[in-house]
Amino acid sequence: VLIRTTGLWGSSFSRALTGKTPKIGKTFFAAFKILLKNLIFFAPRRKVTVECEQASGDFPWKGSRLEINQYLEQWYNRGGPEPLKLVSYSSWKEELPKIYQKPEAEKVAYEAIPESVRQAVLGEVAEVAGRTPDKILHTQDLALDLGLDSLDQAQLSLFLKESYGVTNVAQTELTTVESVMVFAAHLKKGETNDEEELVKEKAWQEGEGRPHVHPPEGKTVIEAFLNSTFRMDGYLACADAISGEVPYKKLRLGAILFADAIKRLPGERIGIMLPASVAVNVLIFATMLAGKVPVMINWTLGERNLKAVVDKSGIQTTISSWSFLNKLENVELNGVDNQIVLIEDIRRELGLRQKIKAMRLARKSPQAILQKFGLSNVAEDDPAVILFTSGTENLPKGVQLSHRNILYNQRGAFEYVSLCDKDVLLGVLPPFHSFGFSITSIWPILIGLRVAFLPNPTDGRRMAKGIEKWEVTMVCSAPTFLKNLIRVATPDQFKTVKLVVSGAEKAPQELFDQVAELNPSSVVIEGYGITECAPVLTINPPNKKRKGVGMVLPNVELLVVHPETYEPKPLGEDGLILARGPNIFHGYLDPTIQSPFLEVGGKNWYQTGDIGSLDEEGYLTLSGRLKRFVKIGGEMISLVAIEETLLEAALSKGWKIDPELPSLAVTAVEGEGKKSQIYLFTIFPVTVEEINQTLKEKGMSNIVKIAAVEQQPFIPLLGTGKTDYRALSEKLNRGEKNA
Repeated sequence: VLIRTTGLWGSSFSRALTGKTPKIGKTFFAAFKILLKNLIFFAPRRKVTVECEQASGDFPWKGSRLEINQYLEQWYNRGGPEPLKLVSYSSWKEELPKIYQKPEAEKVAYEAIPESVRQAVLGEVAEVAGRTPDKILHTQDLALDLGLDSLDQAQLSLFLKESYGVTNVAQTELTTVESVMVFAAHLKKGETNDEEELVKEKAWQEGEGRPHVHPPEGKTVIEAFLNSTFRMDGYLACADAISGEVPYKKLRLGAILFADAIKRLPGERIGIMLPASVAVNVLIFATMLAGKVPVMINWTLGERNLKAVVDKSGIQTTISSWSFLNKLENVELNGVDNQIVLIEDIRRELGLRQKIKAMRLARKSPQAILQKFGLSNVAEDDPAVILFTSGTENLPKGVQLSHRNILYNQRGAFEYVSLCDKDVLLGVLPPFHSFGFSITSIWPILIGLRVAFLPNPTDGRRMAKGIEKWEVTMVCSAPTFLKNLIRVATPDQFKTVKLVVSGAEKAPQELFDQVAELNPSSVVIEGYGITECAPVLTINPPNKKRKGVGMVLPNVELLVVHPETYEPKPLGEDGLILARGPNIFHGYLDPTIQSPFLEVGGKNWYQTGDIGSLDEEGYLTLSGRLKRFVKIGGEMISLVAIEETLLEAALSKGWKIDPELPSLAVTAVEGEGKKSQIYLFTIFPVTVEEINQTLKEKGMSNIVKIAAVEQQPFIPLLGTGKTDYRALSEKLNRGEKNA
């Protein structure tokens, strides 16, 4: 059935009045005032026609997307352009709205666009349109001539951002192939958006006497949350560009209000799919308060992995936001798309009675609130959250962390980091990331530390502006994201940052050097953690020397053993790292997954899967993942060491590496009864002979040889910022490697 709506052109819900897509909330509010002004019943009416027509026999059911889009374009335009219809805002007099007059665009000569930009854009448009570059003309209309839809235009917007650093380009501004070229050549700029304008406002408007930060108090996460909100009360908890600055008491009220709605949703586990924000934290605590377990959904996993997450967790509902989903570009949500409930819809259904009820309950004590929701008997070892591993090597595994796991880990981290009541944390890591969930999302709220959220950890410019706007003193992120930030931040923007915490992957020396150059008073500390460990195991204390990935947290034990015999290794020798402590989870969600625990010396230990060594002072140094080692000729070869050696040689060899993103990746194929083969993926041209000669020059063992090199446009990344080695291994296993 084909559906066509006419009669809305010229209304407040069209682009006729502003030239932009209208904001729903603001437009509804303005319309409501017009209704009141006209005593509701006397308001002028607009005639709107909705036509439903059964698709005729000439509909291209088996046609390409281009053919279908062109057919629909012709069908929608049948009868000619829709005439402009203005309706008076008043029934007592003619009060017509003003029509947006688009300013005459600056004419840019096609000749001013560099040839390299023209060819790159032609190639990208051709790929999106499913044509060859020679069939694309700069004068062609993206929609009418090439049949591109809004998703295709979103892909072109992403291309402009990633390839040319062009942001804030509205899809409506991409009309022709030449318009894409103009933006790519920086001959025209996009409009700034509301979030950027908010950076100009002064941050953290609150009085003096803010209570000091304090370790989480309570036996469960939700109890610690309530205790923190009552201790901090009217002082500010968190902020973002959408919610503004939110005090603790408002955070508590929001959690209670949404908990009542979440309690009625099906299932004992609730999926949550949102970026770092005030809203996602409200939903996390609301879900816990409702007596359910939040399952943090990684929207970057892809269809296969998302279906596995839904299947293993058993979730029936995933809460997200239309404003977030509308901004996702080139993301496949098959697997959860049929169970999404929008936070906007939940909010819309909250009536006055529910709000008054929540306000009354929010004034009661933490224990009274817990009792009201039936949570008085929740135990420390009951599940608090379900996170899924990143799927670097296999399908994502469900990790069920208890309240005890999370709180012990957060208390240990608190002891190692010196904070004061004036500090501000920047939260950018997505909450599906263990570091993002535990440390940059809920930890600051539980200890009374102000936190400013930004939704995109890859947007270094927005992060730099956020640091300046919110006067951030502490930044926690992964090295890949931190490098994006450091590259674009100015010393003036970074002047408030005292502490940079790097986790999730090994921090390169250049990160420490770049931060020192940007702000000599900033301290960079590196930590080590795993999702199954809630997540932090070690931290380099800011007031002590930096070595490896730091010292073990209080209440945590580490043991280094031989990876095959499990015999303890002497200090200073590499081996498999084992961990035990109250922050370690009890097992995977899927009972068919082999237990990661083993007994050594009469104690139960978790196998981290990482290789490293401990020294006499208790510092841990990592060598890599066990799965990032390959045995050749009886010797354990580190694939990470090969990567680092080649990167160190890149400058002297003249290899063009990307300063922000991975430029190479090494993986291996191990076959039954066959010699293991090592393969190299790069973004720059290089031969096998040149690579192996370089490894030899750098002192690598003679048995370390690369079997083949494949150049590709980019090295794939996971949503956490780590290299997606599984995707590369699958490519090798499909036999797509170059000989």
